[in-house]
Amino acid sequence: MLPTPSAVLLDLDETLLDTQVGLDAGISAAWLLARESFNGDEERWRSANQTAANRIWSTRGQDWVLGRVQDADLTAMIYADTLSLVGAPTTLAPALASVHGAAVLAAARCYGDAPALLAALSDRQVPVGIVTNGAVSQRDLVTAAAIDVPPHQVVVSAEHGRAKPDPALFDIACAALRVDRTRLWHVGDSLSTDVAGARAAGVSAVWIDRRGRSAAPDGPTPDLTISTLDELVERIGN
Repeated sequence: MLPTPSAVLLDLDETLLDTQVGLDAGISAAWLLARESFNGDEERWRSANQTAANRIWSTRGQDWVLGRVQDADLTAMIYADTLSLVGAPTTLAPALASVHGAAVLAAARCYGDAPALLAALSDRQVPVGIVTNGAVSQRDLVTAAAIDVPPHQVVVSAEHGRAKPDPALFDIACAALRVDRTRLWHVGDSLSTDVAGARAAGVSAVWIDRRGRSAAPDGPTPDLTISTLDELVERIGN
C-alpha cells in the first residue's frame, strides 16, 4: 500500500499528453504540403514516413533526448529521409518540419483523465511536477496543452543532458518541489524509463498501462499499476 503522496511527478508523453494525436496532425499537415511535389498516394507517403522515423529515431533519438539535436532539426531529418524514399526533392524537408511542428502544437491535448487528476491534486494542495525525456520543445507542449504546472517544476531531459532512467532527473525534481522523496510518487507509461528511474531514485513508481500490456517478469517492477489516471484520483481522495 503506497503512502499518501506528499507530491506527485508525472511523465508527459503518453501519460498526460495524447502524443499520437499530435503526431498524426503533424504528419497530415506535412502531407498536404508534400503532395504538391510528390507523385504518389498518401498511403505510400505515410509508409515511407514511418520507415524514415524508425530509422532516424534509432540513430538520433538519444541525441534529441539529451539536447544534442533540436526538435525541428530531428523532424527535418525524418522528412528528408521520407522524401528520399519516395523520390521527391529533399530540399522541402525544412518546410515540412515547420508545418509539422506547428500542427503538433495546435493539436496538443491531454488525455481525458488528466484534467481531473491535476484538479484533484490542486484541490488537496499536493505539489505537482513533470519529468519528461525530450527536447526543450517539450515545454511548448506543456503550454499548448494548458497543463498548469509551474515552469520550475517541469524537468526536461535535454536541459540537463541526462534522461530517465537516470535518477539525477528525479533528484532535480525533488529539489524543485522541496519534498521528501519517501512520499513522492512518479507516474509514467514506460517501465524502462519511468519505473526504473523512479525506483533507482527512491521514489514510488506508478505505471500507467493504458494499452493493457504485461510487465516483463524480469523487468522493472512498479509499486502500483493503473490503467487510467482516474484510479489515482480515487486513491488521493481517500
